[in-house]
Amino acid sequence: MSDARTAERQAIAELQQNWGFWRDNADWDNLRATFHTEGTIAVTWFQGLFRDFVDASIELRKKRRGSRHWIGGSMISMLGARATAETNVVIMGRQTLHGVEVDSTCWARFHDLLERRDGRWAICRRVAIYDKDRLDPVVPGAAIAFDQALLARFPGAYRHLGYALACSAGAQIALDLPTGDGDGPERLRAEGRAWLAQADR
Repeated sequence: MSDARTAERQAIAELQQNWGFWRDNADWDNLRATFHTEGTIAVTWFQGLFRDFVDASIELRKKRRGSRHWIGGSMISMLGARATAETNVVIMGRQTLHGVEVDSTCWARFHDLLERRDGRWAICRRVAIYDKDRLDPVVPGAAIAFDQALLARFPGAYRHLGYALACSAGAQIALDLPTGDGDGPERLRAEGRAWLAQADR
């Protein structure tokens, strides 16, 4: 692999890390620059244009603080000025739920379509794939009075994250996002291969 291509892969990997850092530290202007203007994102609590996601994140932060994203390794494929990346992420949050302080943890992946324009890589589409999650009281042994009917509405892979966001922030949670136990990840990868095949070379 050429030095130039290696540098481009590193730029994409750095973009993933920066997204998490800027999102968690409320660096909104830099966060906006991680996506192209028409870019979209689909996560538990938001589906739509990324620029609207940033505005919604600013409002969400007023209701739910302490959210952090641990960004892991990325599997990157490139062709011409286009790329795909599937990046491991752990989404962590602390909130008070039914009077009990709790930590939510969700293991997921970001599936991204990216494009280089004017020498700059940015994301065109991001879809989160959810693998599993959990919810733990900060004080061991504390009982959480779940609304079992509401809890059961959410898909198993992001059930507790969805419940926490719905209850602590009033978020509307999507019920049809891809999960690791379904065909969603392979469908996204197939779409990614088609995206790459259309790249200018």
